[in-house]
Amino acid sequence: MTACQPDADQSWRAQVEPVPEVSLARREAGDVKRLSDMRRRIEQTLAQPDLSAPEAARAYSELGRQYMAHEYDRAALVALGNLVAIDPNWRTGHYLRAVLLQHQGQLEQAQAHLSEALRIDPNDGNTLLRLGDVALSGGDAAAAKDYFERAMAIPSAALSGQAGLGRTAFFDRDYPAAVTALSAVLEQRPQASALRHPLAQSLRERGEIEAARDQLEQILAKNPKHVQTLQSLVMLELAAQQPDSAKRRLAEAMALPMEAAERSSLLALTAHLAETDGDTSAAMAAYRNAVDADASNFDAWLSLAMLQRAHGSQVDAQQSFSAALELQPEHAQARLELARTQIMRGQWQAARNTLDAGNLDYRADNQVLITLIELLAASPDAAVRDGDRALRLAEQATRETRNLRFMELTAMAAAEIGEFEQAARLIERLIDTAQKRSTPAQVQQRLSSALVSYRSRQASRMSAD
Repeated sequence: MTACQPDADQSWRAQVEPVPEVSLARREAGDVKRLSDMRRRIEQTLAQPDLSAPEAARAYSELGRQYMAHEYDRAALVALGNLVAIDPNWRTGHYLRAVLLQHQGQLEQAQAHLSEALRIDPNDGNTLLRLGDVALSGGDAAAAKDYFERAMAIPSAALSGQAGLGRTAFFDRDYPAAVTALSAVLEQRPQASALRHPLAQSLRERGEIEAARDQLEQILAKNPKHVQTLQSLVMLELAAQQPDSAKRRLAEAMALPMEAAERSSLLALTAHLAETDGDTSAAMAAYRNAVDADASNFDAWLSLAMLQRAHGSQVDAQQSFSAALELQPEHAQARLELARTQIMRGQWQAARNTLDAGNLDYRADNQVLITLIELLAASPDAAVRDGDRALRLAEQATRETRNLRFMELTAMAAAEIGEFEQAARLIERLIDTAQKRSTPAQVQQRLSSALVSYRSRQASRMSAD
């Protein structure tokens, strides 16, 4: 479709985009004719020189709905975008476009359209429920809870709102609240099988293994080939310390047809079982198969990397940690483990770069910050060291967290810039505190060695071990 030049009566034409053509090659003959006729008719309608904006909006609405129903998402998005561009108050257009955007993971855009839909009709239950889903997908449990509670005030959406609150409680690890809400919904709507998964997981977390198993078995009774349920049962049997049953369930699941991501998850479970049995070679092979099946399986990459490094394959481990970090750049453990592997290989500058790209918030447990300060203060590579920066970071972290490890790093940084007396005084205070707190002997020995070095006017240096 091509947009016409606007005139005084046709200004809507300047606001629309051409709707992409769709391929009908794999459609059944009836669908091909129906969709072809529909597109031709709507094109003819839109080509009318005196077409009004409301008529154009209705045409794009029909086109968008039909393409959405037949899973032509890209074309549907454009058609529905044209609809709301022509008529910004067409609530259904905003809602349907939000559904498509949510499925594509574009949560902010989806939320924007849903907010417009809610502006148009503040009491639309479906919009409130969808906003709750989008908020939960984005990790904002507080916002999700607010939307679901508002939906519960609308009779037609009350039960779905309660289900949303149950899923939100599960997300927040409030398992008693999740069990209460989800059980109540299933009593009234037993066909809502999708709720049985979070209910089963909540029951498992509460130690109610048999009740959790019952929920999962009810899903299998309706769909014996449901891969996700079989996978959940494998995890349940492992939690119940029944490895033989877990292996049987896993074998049942692996025999089913499934998507690549599902197969990858099951292969990762196979690797976990092999690890449990102490068969490291089989575990690494299974994790490798898992990432080969689905290269976006972050957990499999991370687990593979940890095994590879633990068994001396540092080069392979570095590649696997890098692959994991590319998938989740904000994942602190993946970043830290990659940097530690680079340190073990003597790649001091690479390790500093890896850590510097991470989150340097001042938290007592921020191992990324701790390791970065240590590199800046004590790397064997002079080009990597920056004592002044290390001292600023360590002093700020000490003030913010009162973590004694940061005070130890402050002393290390002070020694690096030649302030050996300050470094020695700090270590003396730490040794006194360590003795009063019965700190482990290994820590006390490390502090004593540092004190000897600083009194001898020698700065600390890391090793690759």
